[in-house]
Amino acid sequence: MKKVFALTIVSLFVLAGSAMALPNLPTDYAWSNSDFWTLTDTDTNLDTASFVLNFDASAIHSADFGLFTVDDSGNLLDSLEVFDRTETFGFESVAFTKDGGSWKATAGGVTKENFGVFGFYFEDDNGVYYTLADLNDGGVEYIHIAQSLSSPSDIQIFLDVAPFDETDIKVIAIDVAPVPEPGTVLLLGVGLLGLIGLGRKRIKK
Repeated sequence: MKKVFALTIVSLFVLAGSAMALPNLPTDYAWSNSDFWTLTDTDTNLDTASFVLNFDASAIHSADFGLFTVDDSGNLLDSLEVFDRTETFGFESVAFTKDGGSWKATAGGVTKENFGVFGFYFEDDNGVYYTLADLNDGGVEYIHIAQSLSSPSDIQIFLDVAPFDETDIKVIAIDVAPVPEPGTVLLLGVGLLGLIGLGRKRIKK
């Protein structure tokens, strides 16, 4: 029997520039070291996805945003676009379908397999930036993630590209949880099974 769940990703927008590369977080948030994440909302059945798009006239940076997966060696395996760079403000849901032991993810009418565990990426005219710094040119960390302390399944994903003097884009994701290491590699394509009890080891930060 197939079950469909949703990862909701909201509020893609450009932040105002500041003197610091990273924003001052609300007291309810703390920085996360996790490169990979998985779905937490597995107690509801959804068969539709919705989005709201609003134009942000103050946009100064645009980029595609989506999810990606890697193979057992940490090489890029697949990606799924959630927002394209024309959407400077919007709402989107990614539908997850568990069929047997693997998870499929659907966004924008495109379905990809083996997305039980995923990272986040941005892409602009200069390149692609992944939460896994090993995939970035020079191993530079361009994406920073903050996790809510009161609602741990809510996170804020920040992109900061050169000249590293402002936060360029923020995406808010709901109903996700960090995947510990060494669980990340073991769970690729499987997702939610076996998360409890796995030790934590950072891939690279």
